[in-house]
Amino acid sequence: MEKFKFDKQVSTELYRKWFLLSKKDPTKPYDKEQIDDLYHAIKFQVGYIFKQLVDYELQYYHAEIPFLFINDKKFEEFEVEVLVIGNSIECLSIPGCMVEGENRITAFDNLIKAIIQCSDARIKNGLWFLNRVFPMKLYDKSVQPISSEKLIQKLKNDGWTKEYVGEYHTVLLREGNKVTYTIPNNSEISSGLHFGYNRLQFLLSGKQFREMYEEVNDNVYWSCDICDGDSSTGCLYFDPTECPR
Repeated sequence: MEKFKFDKQVSTELYRKWFLLSKKDPTKPYDKEQIDDLYHAIKFQVGYIFKQLVDYELQYYHAEIPFLFINDKKFEEFEVEVLVIGNSIECLSIPGCMVEGENRITAFDNLIKAIIQCSDARIKNGLWFLNRVFPMKLYDKSVQPISSEKLIQKLKNDGWTKEYVGEYHTVLLREGNKVTYTIPNNSEISSGLHFGYNRLQFLLSGKQFREMYEEVNDNVYWSCDICDGDSSTGCLYFDPTECPR
């Protein structure tokens, strides 16, 4: 299938409006006008794709969505892979970016704004969109709802201390890590979405995902494919003195 192409004239008009006429500072986070402008531009051009996804009768499915980002240097076009579970959506191409809504329509609307703000934070921090997370268990009924304020504090306690506050979402980053948690502002986080954040945190505790999502300093972190040990466990060979490595 031919790759979707955004209208360059629309992108050029937004670029001209923001950076040439309004003289917006490209080093600062997107403001409300930029988020809303880009939201409407994306929704107008790929709205038919969102409509098809909203109308799916399946409760659980994967999909790919074309997306657009505009900065002071160029236009970025990319596809994001999402996992839809009921009225919750997790962006697999941007680990940590998750949304929900009263229904699927509002969930996809929230997704567009979340990805815009998360893309803004990631690009300005040198991160890209290829860090896919493969989900395991999809839900745990023992997980309780949580306020966005408490979830943000919880993630900060786990090391995601760099805060990027946007109009609709707060994005949390951690030095040396490629995961960007995207939390809706002033909201009650459902048990399902709360579990999604917990699941990603659990994945990050494993060696495979630590290697995938952390920028590893060879002088500090090591791992061995013979014994499956690493710098946190030590050598797991039955006799470390005979380990080939």
